[in-house]
Order: sequence, then C-alpha cells, then structure tokens
Amino acid sequence: MRYQMRKLFIALFIIFLSSSAFAGDAYDQVMKTGKIKCGYGIWDPFINYDFEKEAPKGLLVDLMENIASKINLELEWPEETGWANMPTALNNGRIDVACSSLWNDPIRGRSIAFTDPIFYMAVHAYVREDSSFDFKTIEDMNKANIRISVQEGDFSFSVAERLFPNAQKIALSPINSSTELLVQVALGKADVVTFDQAGVTAFNQKNEQKLKRVNLAVPVTVFGNSYAVSIHESALKEVLNTAVRNLIQTGEIEDLTAEFRKEYPDQIILPAKPYQALR
Repeated sequence: MRYQMRKLFIALFIIFLSSSAFAGDAYDQVMKTGKIKCGYGIWDPFINYDFEKEAPKGLLVDLMENIASKINLELEWPEETGWANMPTALNNGRIDVACSSLWNDPIRGRSIAFTDPIFYMAVHAYVREDSSFDFKTIEDMNKANIRISVQEGDFSFSVAERLFPNAQKIALSPINSSTELLVQVALGKADVVTFDQAGVTAFNQKNEQKLKRVNLAVPVTVFGNSYAVSIHESALKEVLNTAVRNLIQTGEIEDLTAEFRKEYPDQIILPAKPYQALR
C-alpha cells in the first residue's frame, strides 16, 4: 500500500512539474524577444488581409498595434489561426495572443484567459432579405423546423445551444471563415444566423443576396471583445490588461475607433470610463 501511494505521489508530482513548465512560457518569450506572436481570424470589416503588404489590416490591427506600442513591444502575424482554432493555438504555444480579439464566451473561458473588453458588441439574428419568416421573439426561432447557421467551437454554436436548443444546427467546420455563417443563410442552407451588424453590413455590400435583421425588442446577446492568452498566462494577461485599461481611461479608444464608428454607426459599444470628473 505504501509503495502504491509513493508511486501515485511521484506520478502526480511529475504531472505538476510538466504543467508548471508551460505556465508563463509565452510571457517569458515575449519579454525576451520584445515581440508578440499574433493569431487572428478574418472578420470583415474589423480585420482583413492586405495581400500587397502580406499582413492583416483593419480596426482590430490598429488597436492591437496601439496596445503593443504602450508596452514597448512589436507585433508579428505568423498565421491566420481562424476563430475556432484560437484556443488550441494559444495553449500549444504557436501564438502568444489572440490579437484580432475574441468574444468572451464562457465556454472559451475554460481554456483561455480574457483581458478586459476593448469594446462591446450587440449580436442580432438575421434572415434572408426575401425570407417569409415573421419572428417576433427568440422563442419563435427555437423550433425544430428552424435551421440555425453555426460554427463548431465558435460563439455562434454556444449561443445556439443556449437560446435555440430545439432548432436544427447547420454546423460549419472550425476551419471556415466566419463569413460562411452568413453565406449559409444567403444560399438557403440555413434559415437564421446570429451575427454582428457591421459584419452583415459589409456582407450585404458585396453580395447580391442580402440579409436583414430580425426585428426583436432586444439584441440576441451582447459580448465583450477581448484579447486572449493561454489559460496559464496570467502575467501576460496582466501586461495586456494594463494597456487596455489605459486605452480606455485616456479616451484614446474613442479616437482610434472614430472613423470606424462613423462608417458603421451603432455597431460597437465603447466601455464607460471607470471614473467621473467632478466639476
């Protein structure tokens, strides 16, 4: 019995050492090299790929570059990880930060750590422009004959599981772009998709078959857009958080998003400043 307990103790100790060895690896590497390896997913119009410069571009790139400059670090964009694969890429060390930001979905929070939100977004339900469905409430879409466009491992899947458990889930692979969620509805392969208004606006500008918002009294849900790191990287998260809070406290977030908010009004919700000046 004593021998078995000793073997168990040694095994647990080895597991502890192994898991501890990964904790903080990204932080140490970032501080040593002065560079952040960025993972990202394409999300029109927030982030796209510039083929001439061979690098991503857009509002989310501009915000992350500002964050990096505040902490004297440089950004590298080694790969387009896609959205569903972001947690795996963070935890196996292929990337240091999800630089295109992620909606802070609690399911994702089991495997990655989120910073404070840089801004918030309302998520609405959309159908084809010529759709005959007359949804008045969320429960109207929660029926067995309704097909919801979702992506495995993505926020769309967890939202559908929570709000539309009775509906059919027309699921895309994690390797698909988020725009494919809209394409499924546009092509009639699904009836409803939950998405942000800016993304749908950009989609409608480029496609003949357009989508329209379901006229509900309130958004389907609201998410915070946050940067993310491996679940073990508490130090790196705090470094980023300090810069994120400074971006909000100084009001720079308003200036950096002004042009985007002018082109896409009412699409993003800026965080409230954590103080009120007395006059």
